Amino acid sequence: MDIELFSITKVAKQLNVSRQTIYNKLDELNELKTYIVVKNNIKYLMTEGIDIIRDNIKIQVIQNTPINEKQKGESEHIDNSTIAFFKDELNKKDELYNKYILDLKQNNEDLKQNSDVLKQRIEHLEKESLEKNKLLENMQVLLKDQKLLTDGKESRKWWKFWKS
Repeated sequence: MDIELFSITKVAKQLNVSRQTIYNKLDELNELKTYIVVKNNIKYLMTEGIDIIRDNIKIQVIQNTPINEKQKGESEHIDNSTIAFFKDELNKKDELYNKYILDLKQNNEDLKQNSDVLKQRIEHLEKESLEKNKLLENMQVLLKDQKLLTDGKESRKWWKFWKS
């Protein structure tokens, strides 16, 4: 009687998992040791070993399905615990995304408020700048007027003001 052997790649494809998952199961399941055959440094599994892995990772594959072939109308069966697990994971992700969105909205509001404060500050500085420019212009006009008034008079040194 010839024993049917399957490579790790074929087993992974049949069970719809990665090769690394199969290798991890080979390492962690002691009962698989008797169903592993090594030829030319390549590991092969017997059919019984595939069944143990299938039961362990809770994947249901139709019996007697040839490897790498799917029957027409075949659908994968997912048990309720798997569905519940994925629903919980999705709910957790949704909560995280919602929290993240709320944080972003709050940050956006803070930035808008900061922007408004900065706009007001800029407007205030612009008004101050305009006022200072007007004052400078007025001072220049006054200095010009004073120069015109003093042009005709003899300029005196400061100490001469007390000697009159």
